[in-house]
Amino acid sequence: MTSQQRMNLHYALAQSAARMGEAGIAYEMLDHALEQSTLLHDRGSTAELLFLSGVIKRANTHTRDSLRDLHASLDIINDVKGSRAAIEPRLELNVIIGIAHAMYFQTDYSAALRWLVEARQLQAFAPAADLEPYFIEWIEALVLRSMGQPERALPVLTSIAAHVDSLPSPGALARVNTAIADVALDLAERARDRGEERALEPLFKLAQIHALKGEALGDTYFDEPGAMIARLTLVRHSLLSASDKNRSGLTMSALKFAENTQDAFLLAQARTAQAQELLARGKDEVARDLLRLVVTTSAATDAPFIGEAAKKLLLATGGFEGW
Repeated sequence: MTSQQRMNLHYALAQSAARMGEAGIAYEMLDHALEQSTLLHDRGSTAELLFLSGVIKRANTHTRDSLRDLHASLDIINDVKGSRAAIEPRLELNVIIGIAHAMYFQTDYSAALRWLVEARQLQAFAPAADLEPYFIEWIEALVLRSMGQPERALPVLTSIAAHVDSLPSPGALARVNTAIADVALDLAERARDRGEERALEPLFKLAQIHALKGEALGDTYFDEPGAMIARLTLVRHSLLSASDKNRSGLTMSALKFAENTQDAFLLAQARTAQAQELLARGKDEVARDLLRLVVTTSAATDAPFIGEAAKKLLLATGGFEGW
């Protein structure tokens, strides 16, 4: 087997391992592939391998390492611009989108938006295929919601959802429906706090429709964590709309799944849902303790966005006072 063949094989194995959730194997295969690309002086392949490594590390909440690899990939791309062996601009676009996503994970929202502006500028030279334009909008919507601007995030998300069914891989955007539901519930909370009772029912209906669709898409495309997140949104919908739902059962199933899979984001979401239920039952201090656990745990990770929902709820309930 030639060095080129070994590199291609390890690249394919890394992709397969990543899709199966075997991050350790993926990293090992990428190390082998990068070694071969270096021996071959194949800078284009090195840039692509570093991009894949960055994406896998971000997905596993190793955000600093992810940014290191993504920036290293971008450095190579910029270094060979204008040369005969210039790297395809579409890879550059994907790297920039990846950096923006990682900055969101680190809650550096202004930096994430700056990188998204650069991604849109590059689209003129690197026509994106399939899902890439929607990922730019998706990250923008996540950032806007995290910045406390759900009214701006909602039209972005609904625009994406309108095209999901016509895309080759609708399962890749299954979670957008859950995001629409969560943004609708954000707006419902605001309307409730302002005493705008008439605005609540349409928002609750919108949230329920999209949370159910998110759950269905998660199940259909074997995205079990995505389906669990949608169920937690249905729990939140039930709590806010005072509708009957087996909230405890849904929350506990998500919590158990998160613990078994060591899914840090889902675990934080499940604990936050538990805290919301405790607050509704008047068990404020127990709820605050649980929220503090989520905030403390997420702050110690490489992806502090994990605890943002708990942090906002803790702030709203005065849980930071005397802590």
